[in-house]
Amino acid sequence: RPVAIKVMKDRNQWECEIRARQKYKLDSCVVKLLGWHVPKDEDTISGDDLHSEPSDPRSNYKYLLILERGEISGHRAISTQRIAGFDVDAVTNLSKEIARNVHELHNAGLIHYDLKLRNILIKPDKNATSYDVGVDSSVMLCDLDASAPVDSLRSGKAKHGSSAYYAPEIARWNVTLKQRDDDKNEFDRELRCTPALDAWLFGVILYELCTGRNLFPQDLNDDSMVLDQDEKRLCLWSCINEELLNGVFKNSESCDEERRAHAKHLIRWCLQGDPSNRPSFEMILRHPFVRSLDKVVLD
Repeated sequence: RPVAIKVMKDRNQWECEIRARQKYKLDSCVVKLLGWHVPKDEDTISGDDLHSEPSDPRSNYKYLLILERGEISGHRAISTQRIAGFDVDAVTNLSKEIARNVHELHNAGLIHYDLKLRNILIKPDKNATSYDVGVDSSVMLCDLDASAPVDSLRSGKAKHGSSAYYAPEIARWNVTLKQRDDDKNEFDRELRCTPALDAWLFGVILYELCTGRNLFPQDLNDDSMVLDQDEKRLCLWSCINEELLNGVFKNSESCDEERRAHAKHLIRWCLQGDPSNRPSFEMILRHPFVRSLDKVVLD
């Protein structure tokens, strides 16, 4: 049986992956966990999926997860195929599939918090002979090591996620974590994990899919911001500017002006600085851009 092995340094993040799957019903939207390993001298987590063989205690990455293997990550797909910014039908389908899975994750009671194309696994079209991504491709979410219960308060000790995908409220919260208690606090010291956080992350992904560009310049090793001024700009973010949106399907021959306008509207809606102005995933799934593929198939 083909499997994937995730090796981890941090025990808390390793436990987060396991506990999330034990507590919440996620099989319909998250890649399945098959087992886990720890060094012989450490306590493990009980469960039906435990594997008794110990991992190597000398390794820096001594916490192991055994997972169902995905076909291709979203990041690899858009890096190797002419999809992002060009193939509007494939982008629409991926957007719908991602939104559907995140909606199910939220309904189960969990916020992903680190949603990005690397953490989305794509199963290509049923009749495809390669890893080509198209209108029948399906997706599953992975990497729950930063996840948190819906409406829970974020701990400063939890995994920080990927700064190039941070929502403005996460960027502001991280600023306060770096301050001393006696510093003047410009931003809130608390961060609540709401569905609006994932809506922002979805908006960043959608921007990448529709333009073939990153919202902010990023380090490809860890998806972190590379420019300090971008973090400052994100802290004060109100709405995405039109200049950035001009790149949406700019060179696509398959996207008409109506679908382009719908894509821009959805990106703008998700990337609102005020979390209360972002759509729920139920709203995203009803959005004209996400539903536009249904019309194309019917036509």
